[in-house]
Amino acid sequence: MTQTNKLDNQQLEATSIKQNEEKISTQKGNRFWQFFLKNFETGANQQPTLLGHLLLTSSLLMLIGIGYFSMQWSASKKANEWLGATQNFTPLSEGIKNASEDEKTRLKQQFEEIQARSHRYATIMTFFYQQYYVSISLTSASALVAGICLFFISKKGWDRVNNAVINVFIVASGSVIFFGDLPGIFRQNENSTTSRDLYIAHVSLRNKVLSYLATGATVGAEPEKPNEFSRPETSRFILYVDQKLAELNQVPIGFDPTGIGDVERKSRFGLPEKPQSGNKQQNYGV
Repeated sequence: MTQTNKLDNQQLEATSIKQNEEKISTQKGNRFWQFFLKNFETGANQQPTLLGHLLLTSSLLMLIGIGYFSMQWSASKKANEWLGATQNFTPLSEGIKNASEDEKTRLKQQFEEIQARSHRYATIMTFFYQQYYVSISLTSASALVAGICLFFISKKGWDRVNNAVINVFIVASGSVIFFGDLPGIFRQNENSTTSRDLYIAHVSLRNKVLSYLATGATVGAEPEKPNEFSRPETSRFILYVDQKLAELNQVPIGFDPTGIGDVERKSRFGLPEKPQSGNKQQNYGV
């Protein structure tokens, strides 16, 4: 066998191997397509099978889950940007004259408590803000999808519409009901707003303490003169801070379980009635 024949045989073998690989790949593609058609098309109406419905429902729930965690991440990132980096201050007790060591120690304790509370309320505010943002976003998106599905169901009727559309409608409607009820049940907006007010109040009190530590003076420490500049004694200022801490000592977390109702009453969409026997040809026109 000449060298030319050997080269020809090698080329033929390479071509044969390539053709076999393409054939195997095509067969795999056909098998996948056949599997898809087997589970999503049956009969003339091309209705999904039970496995097709399960796959469709799982895909929709996965999309909702991805949207949930994506918006959680986005909301958390924005909240951290808005709040900025947490500042840790060290009280300059040496700046206060005529104050005993006990008074300086107490002021430092008060300042540390204010810092801890500020962080706590900022965390609570951020958490409920995230949940509220995600809830209203997913409710709006699910309502849009459910509304589109409801249009086709109403137009064609329950018996003639593709069951995949009904599947999507049920999942989207369930998402609307679930995420639409969460803000009311967990009072997300109210809890977030209350935590925000407490956070701002503690930041303001922290600034007063810092200013007093630096200057020995403050504004509003005198109850009878709330807007007047004064230089109160350290002991009096400490009692003023204690009073403010007592007023602001709250746990801004509340729930409303009475908001849980039956699915029919909570649904945002009216389901078109199924046709009765003998009225199968009825068309639900829009």
